[in-house]
Amino acid sequence: MGPWASSLVLTGILALAAGVPARLDDAKDQSQGSNAPATKDNPLAGLQVKPGSEAPIMASLDRGLAFLAKEQARLSTGALPSTSGDNHAPIGVTSLAALAWIGGGSSLTRGPYHTELTAAIDYLLASQVKDGPAVGYFSNTTDQRSQTHGHGLATLALAQAFTISPRSAKGAQIKEALRLACDRIIASQGVDGGWYYDPKPTVQQEGSVTVALVWALRGAKDAGIFVDAAPIHRAIAYVKTLQDESGGFMYSASRPRTSVALTAAALSTLHATGTYDGAEIDAGYDYIWRSLTARELKLERGQDVSISFPFYERLYLAQALYQHKDLKHFTRWSAAQRAVLLRTQEPDGHWPDERFGASGVVVKSQYGPCYATAVNCLFLTIPHSTLPIFMR
Repeated sequence: MGPWASSLVLTGILALAAGVPARLDDAKDQSQGSNAPATKDNPLAGLQVKPGSEAPIMASLDRGLAFLAKEQARLSTGALPSTSGDNHAPIGVTSLAALAWIGGGSSLTRGPYHTELTAAIDYLLASQVKDGPAVGYFSNTTDQRSQTHGHGLATLALAQAFTISPRSAKGAQIKEALRLACDRIIASQGVDGGWYYDPKPTVQQEGSVTVALVWALRGAKDAGIFVDAAPIHRAIAYVKTLQDESGGFMYSASRPRTSVALTAAALSTLHATGTYDGAEIDAGYDYIWRSLTARELKLERGQDVSISFPFYERLYLAQALYQHKDLKHFTRWSAAQRAVLLRTQEPDGHWPDERFGASGVVVKSQYGPCYATAVNCLFLTIPHSTLPIFMR
């Protein structure tokens, strides 16, 4: 079976994450979009992008973004609520919400959520370390989990906000924050070209953090921040070392497990740095489709299938496929994912944060509904190209 041969795979994979059965007819897109003209308060009105701008999709996106705004209003800091305790990650979750609002058509000066976006950006700016050995790092005393993942997401959120609003009142402040954030990323690069959880170089490195920080550097570079090419080349070389003989990409050399999520993230990163062809790319996609086909076969046999990081996987797999040279693969695969999201969204606009833990037991609200909702909203906006980082 070739890498794109199984139509079964393209109709239900993320239904597994939601715990509901996939149906082939759920994958059909609604044919009608909105014909209303775009306005300052509704910049996506009249958007005609297929797949992705159909009326039910846009309504789902609107409900998700409104939920994030309502949750932000519960706090006075501009942050989004996150689960308490060891998984409290307000920097990461707030960054994802900011990206979702930008993807939904808002900027710092216009759009339905420009006020909420501005508050989120203010929170991130206030969270940046101003001096000392970790200068430029996004952190605060309450955040227990974001670490360098969160730093990468915050840097990317600021870069996207600056790219679309460079002359806003906060433009100069954001530009300086981006410069410091990129300097911190480069200063933290490990000996092998990757990154780990702390804002300093270590002998330990791993793939998911490296992906987040490469995307951050790419976003900052696109925003006009000088980024030396040498650290990027080292990072890409490191990512390539994580690919094993199966074609999948590992978490790290010391923890050599592969997954669809990690492989999709690695492929999206290679695409983001200009690598669209080659043996590594072909082997990576072969691994993904073999893995997804195996899941589908398990479902047909009535066997349980667990996905440990369903939201991460959905977002990075969407990015990889959307940047693939043949867009029909994204078109076919994403139809089933949108059907799942329409079916599982709660009436108030959020999606539950549910996943399978390492033992196969369902884990609820590991990072909270704001995390799940922001990531799913980002997925829905990818075909709109409102986020510069998502443009083909």
